[in-house]
Amino acid sequence: MAVLPQTDRRIRTRPDLAAVPIDGIAPCQIVAASRAADPNPLLPDVHRAAVRHLSA
Repeated sequence: MAVLPQTDRRIRTRPDLAAVPIDGIAPCQIVAASRAADPNPLLPDVHRAAVRHLSA
């Protein structure tokens, strides 16, 4: 399960996934997870952006 913004178009490119709208939910906690040894060089930037924009 993933919660994505309505404007995220990636879900429409995968015929094996379904999108179900969620209306009226209260603000909630989110979790970002990745593999400990993931070599993706973008992960540190994604983490910093999430902390900067999503921290209360």
